This record gives sequence, C-alpha cells and structure tokens, in this order.
Amino acid sequence: MSLGPRTAAVHSTDDRLSARLLDAAASAGESAWRLPHLPYLAESLRSHIADLSNVGTPQGQSMVAAEFLRHFAPVGVPYLHVDLAGPAYNMGEPYDGVPAGGTGYGVRTLIELMDRL
Repeated sequence: MSLGPRTAAVHSTDDRLSARLLDAAASAGESAWRLPHLPYLAESLRSHIADLSNVGTPQGQSMVAAEFLRHFAPVGVPYLHVDLAGPAYNMGEPYDGVPAGGTGYGVRTLIELMDRL
C-alpha cells in the first residue's frame, strides 16, 4: 500500500504501455500512479538456495514485487505490473460508489483498456 488505500501503483518497463493503462484508469475513475522501475532492486531477490527469492527487501515492497514478476516476462516483451493491494479492499466506509469490503478495483480499468485495443 505504498500509495494509500485508494491508489494503485503501476510499474512498467514500457512508457507507452504504462501511459495506456494510466489513461484507461483515469477514464474508468480509478486512481493509479506510476512508480519507477528500479532494476537494482532485483539484487535483493538473489538466493543461494533457489533460482530466485520471492521475498526481497522489506523496503520498497511494491517495486521489489514488480522486479520479481518482471523475471517471468520474456525478454523484449513490454511488462506492466499493477499493485492494487491498497484499493482492492476498503476497510472504511463506502465512498464515491466504492463499497466497504472488496472493491473490484481494476476491473473497470481493464475493461476500459480492452475496449481501446
């Protein structure tokens, strides 16, 4: 929840893909913000036991998770990760049409993005 309970973090290796997702989120009324792609964080995923650790460092967890998942994208394929841990579940009162509990965050953004393809 690096950006609080109402905004998803977007990580990408591709500016165009990231911009398309952010535009779709804005049109869908869902808050998203791009965070930097920091390859040096991949060092925290090295393991002397496994091919890749899934834990990394406790600092910058959203960006570490993005680096972990990036390892599974083929080289040369644009990569995008949306960390929606914050807005996926509303622990407070309903607001702006968002219910308490599971929010379904991201569904409207993905539908908007697919409609644009």
